[in-house]
Amino acid sequence: MSSRDELYRTHAEGQTKFAYFVLGVAASAIAFAIHSTTGQALNWSHAPIGVAVILWSASFFFGLRYLSLRQGFLHINMDLAMLQEGRFRPEWQGMSPQEVEEIIRAAIAKADPKMGTVYLRQQWTLFGGALFYIAGHVLQMALLQPTPIKPQPSIAMEKAPPANTHSPPRR
Repeated sequence: MSSRDELYRTHAEGQTKFAYFVLGVAASAIAFAIHSTTGQALNWSHAPIGVAVILWSASFFFGLRYLSLRQGFLHINMDLAMLQEGRFRPEWQGMSPQEVEEIIRAAIAKADPKMGTVYLRQQWTLFGGALFYIAGHVLQMALLQPTPIKPQPSIAMEKAPPANTHSPPRR
């Protein structure tokens, strides 16, 4: 395997691992948002958190879509490698190798930018969800009624206990 092929393989593995990582973060964020709002009465201040959950759900969807497109892309590339080795799939019967290669290369050209777009959407919707969650949390903090702080007496103001003039006898 050439160093270029190894570099491509390493890059592709890194992207796939990152997509799985973002899937996990999105799922965890959804679970955390649901858990942190459990038992609260629904009101308009929860709207940004709702938008955050929708964005995280979209991120999860785009992650699954990316992984699906990635599998299809690998399949298309396997078809091209198979054709270059002189092997034909049954559905290619009656077609010249040049026709099959044109079809495969057109599928690669179509799938590659779509994969990149979905990959970026997964990341941006995760980030957008985080921003909306933070905004919702800040909004809820702003709507809280401040609780008055009761003044605490200082130690000097407290009355000192009477001095104990009698000590217990020692044995």
